[in-house]
Amino acid sequence: WAWVPLLVSAVFAFFLGYLYLFFLFRAACCIVWACMVIMIVVPLCAGGYLVSWSLRGNTDNLHNIGDMQWMFTVGMSSFVLGIILLLIAAFRKRSINTAVHCIEAACECMWDMPSLLLEPFVTLFFKCGMLTLMSIGFLWLLSAGKVTHHGLYRSFSYGVWEKRYIAYYFFMMIWVNDLCDAMSHFVLAYAVQLWYFSPIEDDAKVEVPSLAIFRGYRVGLLCHIGTLAFGAVIIAVVRSVRMALAYAEKLANDTYNCAAACIAKAFLCCFTCIQNGLEFLNKNAYIDVAITSSNFCSAASRATLVVSSEMTAVSALNGACWIVQLAGLGAITGLGSVASWLLVTRVGNFSDPNSPSYVHDPVFLTLVAAVISFLVAFIFMIVFDTVSDSILYCYALEKRRHRGRTENDGEPVPRGLMRLVAQEGRVPPQEDPCMPQKSFNHQYQQMQLERDSVKKETIQD
Repeated sequence: WAWVPLLVSAVFAFFLGYLYLFFLFRAACCIVWACMVIMIVVPLCAGGYLVSWSLRGNTDNLHNIGDMQWMFTVGMSSFVLGIILLLIAAFRKRSINTAVHCIEAACECMWDMPSLLLEPFVTLFFKCGMLTLMSIGFLWLLSAGKVTHHGLYRSFSYGVWEKRYIAYYFFMMIWVNDLCDAMSHFVLAYAVQLWYFSPIEDDAKVEVPSLAIFRGYRVGLLCHIGTLAFGAVIIAVVRSVRMALAYAEKLANDTYNCAAACIAKAFLCCFTCIQNGLEFLNKNAYIDVAITSSNFCSAASRATLVVSSEMTAVSALNGACWIVQLAGLGAITGLGSVASWLLVTRVGNFSDPNSPSYVHDPVFLTLVAAVISFLVAFIFMIVFDTVSDSILYCYALEKRRHRGRTENDGEPVPRGLMRLVAQEGRVPPQEDPCMPQKSFNHQYQQMQLERDSVKKETIQD
């Protein structure tokens, strides 16, 4: 009966996840601004402390800090960073409020669409299935090499074309893995934009589709699989180069070739930065594809311009989401572990040695419960991250659509973001290169018509 405490821990973790979303919805403003205050105060205090000690010529026995000049440089850099953050908080308050309202809207979206939490399980199922089948084929391909005898040991040797086949097959495995990630981002973004553009009645979303992620998979597989595959292959190429550089670095270290290892590490750092940037761009491009049904290149170009126009809000949202995710993971995992420990040590059926359900090792069971709670919390946090990014992108496009207007005319914008859209609508109308050739109004109307005729959906190139 040891599975009972584990099941209770999993259910309790889901309950804590929704409770955490409710807390975020009610206190997102306090959390984000508290993080901003901490980000401002800590660099200012640290910088002032280091500068003051460097000017006094006393390190207070902190010998690991270095000489006075180094302390002064670090202190001034930290102080300048604090001043910059203070100026951002003072003059970009609206962008920070945008991040706050995006977090609130993300919580509301996950409340209205619980099926979003199923998406990581679907992605994991597809990944495991596809990679398992491809791994079997990869092993068959490796077994095609020529067997070389070395006493009691055997090894495979491969010709030039066999090595090319192996490299190609390995690249395809990476591509399929990245394609699953791309499909995951698209499906969540598609479901979020369905929720975002659903009409509002009595301060609540109505006509919210149920099990929208499966509709997203249908649209992604039938209409946008080429777009997603093109985006995934870009990441796969960069990832393959990174893996090759990492292997080259290992070989250089094994042969004590310091120069080659240094060069490989430098290129590895560069390609890591490139991969991180491309992953961020692709994620927003998939969101744009879910909204506008554009091809990848058009979506990526538009996503770059839209995100750059909201860079402060994006930075604030990413920083706030990092704190929110870290706090959520810690809180849900910790409380789930405590609940499991109390269950197996305080409840008679599990703590009584004479009981058939007695748990002999409560520590190990608590650790397993902690892992389960962490996985549940991780699902909540990764969905929350994608949902909040998708809502911010929808807001950016909606704000551009409202340029030159002073009210929302009943458009289905979430409550917190509606006021910001109305405020931004006072900007004089101008030609916007970020918008697709067809107006967003037209695309929105087409999207509404498509929702009303789901049974007659037409697949277009």
